[in-house]
Amino acid sequence: MSSLIGENDRKIVPRWRGFRASVGKTENTDPPNENPVSASLQSNIGDWQREGSLWTALDLVAGAIVENRLDLAGEALQHIRENPLTPPAALAIVVEYDRNSAIDENSDLPVELRCREQIRSSRIKLADYPYDAIEWIDLARSFTTLGSLGKAQRCVAAALSLAPSDVFVLRAASRFYIQQKDPERAQWILTKAPRTLNNPWLLASEIAAASVVGRESQLLKIAGRIERSDFSQEDLTELRAALATSEIEAGSNNKGKKLLRRALSGANENSLAQIQWMDRTRLGNVIDISNTKPPHGHEVSAWRAFFNGKWAKSAASALLWFEDQPFSANAGIFCSFVLADLAGLPEQALDILKIALRANVDNHTLKNNLAFSYIQLERLDEAQDVLASIPTSLDNLDDATVEATFGLLAFRKGSLEDGRAYYENAIRRFQQAGSHELAGRAATYLALEEVRARTQNAPSAMKRALDLTKDNKRSDVAMKLEELQTKVKDWLIEEHVIT
Repeated sequence: MSSLIGENDRKIVPRWRGFRASVGKTENTDPPNENPVSASLQSNIGDWQREGSLWTALDLVAGAIVENRLDLAGEALQHIRENPLTPPAALAIVVEYDRNSAIDENSDLPVELRCREQIRSSRIKLADYPYDAIEWIDLARSFTTLGSLGKAQRCVAAALSLAPSDVFVLRAASRFYIQQKDPERAQWILTKAPRTLNNPWLLASEIAAASVVGRESQLLKIAGRIERSDFSQEDLTELRAALATSEIEAGSNNKGKKLLRRALSGANENSLAQIQWMDRTRLGNVIDISNTKPPHGHEVSAWRAFFNGKWAKSAASALLWFEDQPFSANAGIFCSFVLADLAGLPEQALDILKIALRANVDNHTLKNNLAFSYIQLERLDEAQDVLASIPTSLDNLDDATVEATFGLLAFRKGSLEDGRAYYENAIRRFQQAGSHELAGRAATYLALEEVRARTQNAPSAMKRALDLTKDNKRSDVAMKLEELQTKVKDWLIEEHVIT
């Protein structure tokens, strides 16, 4: 059966977008001076006035662009224009200068082609200006998406050596190392950066990295003080979501709930997705997020539509989520699950999986979903090859899911006894692990195959599927049960039992 994760283990790791998409674009008009100045921008102004460095100038200008207050960043702008170490990508955003080789993050080009064009663009820029830390990070992102992970790591290392205190570089680098299953390094680079101690964005990233490692951050007390400081709501939202996650994981649901509600103020799409996940999986749907709609909210939209049984909407939002974060294993898993198993679009699922597996070559869940998609398309030999490439020594639920997919493949090949044995073993393992929801799903898939094959075991398989899913309220399970009932009705009509 296909597999879905992301609802049981979400961490608020940083999003990773290109620099242009992260800070937006400048306007060629003078901003109105009456615009309010956030605490975050005030802090950036103070950092610039104290240090006068290129990186504090870049932080100030980026914040001023977001708040449409470039009138407060005149000296910093001039410093960026005149400083020979200014990265061209940053300069291009500040003065709307383009070398005619940059590709817009929202381009309609396919993911692979867009990445190759971005690589060409970055290499041209870096040939002229090799000290551009931001361009090195953007290049690393493209290499990561295409699976050139060694090249990506060298780019990240170059960026960190050039700009070890830049917030954008540090967050992107930590995201890269988490992507590469090295969360210890992700946490280390954040812990050793002096700016982390007073920057809510870096503190949020450090807490998330520590959680991925499986330990409690040593900076929680500092983060708690920063969370109550006078930064803007927008700057504190991810930190509050990270702190809330830590509190709830430690059993302090009330503290976590309060933090999540505070995180709603100024929420971005990443913090909103974390709020939604924590609320649904840990708190029982007590936080209303319906009126919060930040840009790029594709993950939230995909999950909301999923739980409401709106498969076309969920698939459309999932595709946008994947296009935004094409290196993300969770985005690829969710998108392929909905496309192949619920929306009836296994061909599109294959396209997603072939890209997602480049950056996550050893991800067993992505491989499992690839095999499932092949089975749906009756490409059984290819499915067999994929399943054979997944190690069978895993002692977790992913391994049991793969076993269920082996059962599906065996049924489709006509080996009913083998298929039944695989499914039965998967159900038993799910039950032993206490995952009754997955056991019910596996039993439903087995019943579907028994009915499809018109076996005498079909009635008992159906009864068990109904028994194991009777308390399951999820819409995807309801959809598979409805599919089962339809197949049974077709069978009865075929046998002239009903008309």
